[in-house]
Amino acid sequence: MFFTEATNEFFKASEAAAAKWWDATLRAPKTLETMGMALGGLSGAKERMDRTMEQAWSAWRLPTALDVERLHERMGELEEQIAELQIALEGANKRLNAAGEKPVATKSSKKSS
Repeated sequence: MFFTEATNEFFKASEAAAAKWWDATLRAPKTLETMGMALGGLSGAKERMDRTMEQAWSAWRLPTALDVERLHERMGELEEQIAELQIALEGANKRLNAAGEKPVATKSSKKSS
C-alpha cells in the first residue's frame, strides 16, 4: 500500500512539474520567436516547392491544380447550360406536339426510336 501511494504521489508531482515547465517554456518569448521563425521557414519552403512543381508541370505541358479546378468549374457551368437547353427543348417539343407539328429530335427521343 505504501509503495502504491508513494508512486502515485511521485507521478502527480512529476506531472505537475512537467506541466509547469512546459507552460513556462511555451510562453517564453524566445520559444515563440523560434517557433514563428520555423513556421515562416516552412511556409516559404512550401511556396517555393509549389512554384517549382507548377513550373515543372508547365514544362511537361501538364495542367496545374488551378487549371484543373478552372476546367472543373467550367464543366459544371456547361452542364447547367445543357440541362437548361434540354428543358427548353422538351418544352418546345410539347408545344409543337400540341400544335400538331413535328417535334425536334432530341437525344432522348432518338434512343426511344
